[in-house]
Amino acid sequence: MQLFLSLLICSLCVQAQSILPTYPLSISSTKTSNLLFPYPIRSVDRGSSHILAQKPKGAANLLQLKASRPHFAPTNVTVVTSDGRLYCFTVTYADSPLALSLSFQADTGETAAKVETADRLPDDDFLANQASLLRTRRVNHFHQVRNEQLTLAICHLAIDSLALWFDLSLYNRSHIPFQPAFVRFFVQDRHRPKRTAIQSIEQIPLQPPALSVVGFHERLNLAIPFLPFSIASTQQLVIQVGEQRGGRTLRLRLSPRQLLSATPLP
Repeated sequence: MQLFLSLLICSLCVQAQSILPTYPLSISSTKTSNLLFPYPIRSVDRGSSHILAQKPKGAANLLQLKASRPHFAPTNVTVVTSDGRLYCFTVTYADSPLALSLSFQADTGETAAKVETADRLPDDDFLANQASLLRTRRVNHFHQVRNEQLTLAICHLAIDSLALWFDLSLYNRSHIPFQPAFVRFFVQDRHRPKRTAIQSIEQIPLQPPALSVVGFHERLNLAIPFLPFSIASTQQLVIQVGEQRGGRTLRLRLSPRQLLSATPLP
């Protein structure tokens, strides 16, 4: 009798659980895949650094994905939208994905896919003007990391009425040119229990940085704007710059106190 009751309780518990759908998704290193959601995107969590993700400027509900290298191991992507919905994807590599654009707006009864524009986003002229203003400031290596004859530094951390700015400098002291494939910004917990996976939430810039080859004793300066954000006291912001074909990688970590020290930019 006790065994029967135990089995009955277990069965009821399983039935009470709700299993969310997981969508299969194939991406390529030479083509961009587009995911269109019914509401603005709040956060993106990638299971692998081989997935590149960005929200196009002015598009609040559109996520674009690409592979940083061919034939990466299968992984996943999780997206949370402003209505509280959770979207889970299993991601594999394909040279030519069957579908490059997926829309989830049918869930809300929309008859046609449409991109929602975000409120009070700075325009290109404003961003270009602010980036030029950053370059006129005296260089001050706010924080830096050195590895494999490369130096990644934050020259300025500034904020204006619409954007939080990271003024980065990448310097190459080696004779081997450094070809950056991506610059990632993500928030993760500073401490985690053993045997638990690191959960990273990526911050998507308002404008993707213009990357170019950094030769011997050359410097690449990048002014990257974000919608203003802060992080909890138990978290850290990680800036990751990676080379093509899985080569050299630099990681610069900022604490909440360092992030809050951003200076005003007119």
